[in-house]
Amino acid sequence: MTETQLFQARKKQMLDSINWMISKGADAIVPAICIGGFLAILYFIQMRKRKSRIQIAGTAIILMYTVFLMDMTIFSRTSAKTSQFRFVPFMTPGGTHLLLLYALANMIVFVPIGIALKMIRPEIKSYRKVVRFSAIISGVIEVTQFILKCGVCQTEDFLMNILGAIIGWWFCGRILLKKENDEDKNIE
Repeated sequence: MTETQLFQARKKQMLDSINWMISKGADAIVPAICIGGFLAILYFIQMRKRKSRIQIAGTAIILMYTVFLMDMTIFSRTSAKTSQFRFVPFMTPGGTHLLLLYALANMIVFVPIGIALKMIRPEIKSYRKVVRFSAIISGVIEVTQFILKCGVCQTEDFLMNILGAIIGWWFCGRILLKKENDEDKNIE
């Protein structure tokens, strides 16, 4: 196989992967809204007296988005005959293009978790709690994929998910800090 043919094959594989992710994501939206919305309503009824509107919105985002992630990464996939585990990160088969695509996708998919966490708990100043929270969610997804044989349990996914949550938390914190500074300037 020539260099051009190899590049074309990898390009086709990458485009097929993107199309698959988009279609699975679209399929997962309705169940996420229904189940996550139901869980959010139950939570709101119980906690409505102690939470601000932003905290309630953040909680709803986390509940619905977690259901969305579980559906997209676990329930919408078919089971394989064996479980797969890749302990060494950044060794995705298919070359650098696919490695970057998967790493970026895994990072982006957890940015909303970090944003919602900052909305729920704006007093969190250290990224360590964000790491713990996102590690729990990502760990549950990866272990469930391994147990149910419906995906590849990868260390790389776990690490990039955590990085995505940290980026979302940091980004939301910058926006909230800018908003507070703007409000302070308007008061003066």
